[in-house]
Amino acid sequence: MHVGASLRLLRTEAGLSLKTLGQAIGVSAAYLSRVENGHDPAPTADRLCAIARVFGLPSELLLDLTGRAAVPGAPSLASRTLLQEVARRRLGPAQIGRVLDFIAREFPEGPAAPGIAGLLTPDRVMLGVRVGRLEDAVDLAAMRLVPDGGSEALAQALHAREYVFPSAVGAGLLLPHAAGFAPSPTACLVLLDPPCDAATPDDAPIRAVLAVIGLGEGAPALSWLARAARLADPELIAQFTAARSVSEVMGSLAGAG
Repeated sequence: MHVGASLRLLRTEAGLSLKTLGQAIGVSAAYLSRVENGHDPAPTADRLCAIARVFGLPSELLLDLTGRAAVPGAPSLASRTLLQEVARRRLGPAQIGRVLDFIAREFPEGPAAPGIAGLLTPDRVMLGVRVGRLEDAVDLAAMRLVPDGGSEALAQALHAREYVFPSAVGAGLLLPHAAGFAPSPTACLVLLDPPCDAATPDDAPIRAVLAVIGLGEGAPALSWLARAARLADPELIAQFTAARSVSEVMGSLAGAG
């Protein structure tokens, strides 16, 4: 996963400049630029948590971008960090009980947050699509997302945003998105065969286009984009493109969370 590209996607969606975000977390704009362009490694866990606070997001959403959370069954970086701290500090049963009490008190359980799979329906998952240009895949997604008129306006909005802020986040995933056009977040997944060449952060051709509309503004929109960016995992994208049915794709998405 190209973490820097995902961070750039979230930063631009939040309307923050490199300088503004850098000042907020105590680093230089030049450093953030190097991270976003893949020249420096992903920020430390502390810095990712600081960035999450600026975006108004749960820390684990950004921590997971540097782990393998997109692979079903794999523990997130946040989970591994907690376990490492428990081991490093040699906490016993009594101390772990206090930690669990704190978690239960500060973070009461609520309804599970819906995953990206919940934004899709079978008719909005397209397999084995052949296109001449990447723009054609976005047009197809727009037609599935707004089938009763308005798809042309949506396509134009998605293309305009891509022109200014490209949404390729690595591993062959493109995330075109729009704030409006639907009362709530709705997605369409277009799987390309063969993949489509495009300028991407890791030079991987685009294999999957996940278009999301109805994101709204602010932290809710950033949260959905962060979840979508977690799908930029080579193994997961390979599962999508190898799937022989829509149900297989939906199963992989459900497992990815």
